[in-house]
Amino acid sequence: MNGEDTFKALGEKLKAETAVNKPKEEFVPVREAEMASAIITMDSIAANQELARRYQQASKMGSENLSGGMPILKIHSIGRSTNELSDGSEPNNGWFYYKPTKQQFETVECHILAISRGFNTPKLGGKPGETSYQHLLSGVMNPLLIDAPFIIYLNSAGHRNKMYAFGKQIHQFTHQRPIGIPMFAMTVKLFTVQEKYEFTGDDGKKMSGKSWVMDYELKLNEDGTPVLVGDVKEFDFLEESVIKAQEMMESMITSKVGEEAQPAVMSEETAVQGEEIFTGKSDDKPVNNEEMPF
Repeated sequence: MNGEDTFKALGEKLKAETAVNKPKEEFVPVREAEMASAIITMDSIAANQELARRYQQASKMGSENLSGGMPILKIHSIGRSTNELSDGSEPNNGWFYYKPTKQQFETVECHILAISRGFNTPKLGGKPGETSYQHLLSGVMNPLLIDAPFIIYLNSAGHRNKMYAFGKQIHQFTHQRPIGIPMFAMTVKLFTVQEKYEFTGDDGKKMSGKSWVMDYELKLNEDGTPVLVGDVKEFDFLEESVIKAQEMMESMITSKVGEEAQPAVMSEETAVQGEEIFTGKSDDKPVNNEEMPF
């Protein structure tokens, strides 16, 4: 199972766990005798450690193409986004929307696993040949005492400038001596701010608008050190998740990003915004990974 399969499986698990909140009539009735038989069967499997392990390893075998979408996290923008909460209502403007469970969060406390290399994709609603320069950011959040993986698309200079500023902040910790601290071990709060941007209209005139941008707050102790993971099992889980997230993001980029490729904010931003203010590089010149300050 590769990283993409693992993230999809975790997303499906979350949807299944939230299904208990759905009206009972949505579920197919199960006779008591069938339920009892199923419980006995699963108990017998669980009692055999080797068999239980084999079941777990093969649980998704043959059904890979039936899995749902990626655990996408977005920033909802009223009038631009088409997201819908589990109760059918629209998310709050500028809040995070988690697609697998159709939940919204004003802020997200998480561990950032990895940030992808920059890549170009066809611009949503753009002219033929017009592209949008993006990064993928993956992480694990814990909204309901459940480790929930997520992927968010960062598709504007505003997003990238905030990302680079965060990279500069944690650089002192990831490169400190004698013991460096990996990014995934730090606790980060994600929040959104609305920024003004300028672009050139079809008539060549300069125009302006506003767009939601994701920002980062590194959680710190009173002495200025970062709040860190203190449990070995959690550290191992996050460390393993980094590799899976990197594999998954690279697979998404290589396949030129499928139908799940929704920008963090579906804005009207043009290629002008793709200019890398932080690095001085333009959209058609992707940033070298070595230039990332992480």
